[in-house]
Amino acid sequence: MFNAAHHHRYSGFAQGVLLRIFVLVGLQATVSIADAAVVINAAEVGGDVVFTGSGTLDTTGLTKDITGGYASILVPAQGIFVSTTGTMDFYFINGPLVAFGSSLGTAASSQTGDSLGVLNSGGQNYFLVPTGYGGSALAFSSTYSGQNMTSLGLTPGTYQWTLPSDTVTLNVGAAVVPEPTTYIAMAGFAGLGVFVWRRRSARSKKAQ
Repeated sequence: MFNAAHHHRYSGFAQGVLLRIFVLVGLQATVSIADAAVVINAAEVGGDVVFTGSGTLDTTGLTKDITGGYASILVPAQGIFVSTTGTMDFYFINGPLVAFGSSLGTAASSQTGDSLGVLNSGGQNYFLVPTGYGGSALAFSSTYSGQNMTSLGLTPGTYQWTLPSDTVTLNVGAAVVPEPTTYIAMAGFAGLGVFVWRRRSARSKKAQ
């Protein structure tokens, strides 16, 4: 026998699940649009540590020092991280040394994407961007194979460099956040599940 209360309860639950998923999708999209600064996340992935970064930067107010080459490297004790080897513009950044660990130097095993970095030399902080950078979207990935947070001397936490018109944030020990397409897929599967459940419910009602 068809139970209307039973049907209403599960229908409400399914709608609640879908609502939460679509809210997550909306929040993810809002953050992606609103957050124009560069965010770098360092996370343990399998048996490696992977640094990923993306965003755009407003270089207004920054003073350029030199253009030069620099290798991809990680030196947490000296506040140094360079994503990929390449030729970059060096800009002065005011403020104290931002150390994010104790290690004195590890080269990336593999790297891809844009050259981006934070550097401290002789007590002076620098921010490194691709030569001739004009505000376009930046993205990179640097992998340290066979390493973990401890072996790289990284101290979990959030670190930030403040530019005149923007910020660069480093999240060490960041949780891996699914891409927006993952949320969309989740919503699709949830919607399919509700569709199948309703068809079965309708068949059961007809059979009764």
